[in-house]
Amino acid sequence: MGKLSRNKGAAHERDVCRAIQDAGYKAKRNLDQYQASDGRDVTTDLPLCIQCKCGKAISLPAAWKEAVSACEEHEWPIVWIHYNNPRGLRLVAMSEEQFVRLIQHGVMVTPKPSTVGG
Repeated sequence: MGKLSRNKGAAHERDVCRAIQDAGYKAKRNLDQYQASDGRDVTTDLPLCIQCKCGKAISLPAAWKEAVSACEEHEWPIVWIHYNNPRGLRLVAMSEEQFVRLIQHGVMVTPKPSTVGG
């Protein structure tokens, strides 16, 4: 992986941490991910195992496999994606089971108009 690619990935991880922190939770980049077998990119006090991906062509199945393999039993795998394209689309992927559990527990809120439709 080249330096530019590493820098883009690190910037994306910092953005993810900032978004989680802005929501009132603790989050920090996992700088040990390169030495340890734990592949999570962000550590947080939420029960999430977050895998960050940034690029033009991202393989969601491969990223999902990484997140699942890094998860502990009590965590949900999450893939947080930033597509490097003119729109700069950012997405968060979770399993269907996770999504259904979220809406069953009434955690859905009305989105801001600027966030509807990407």
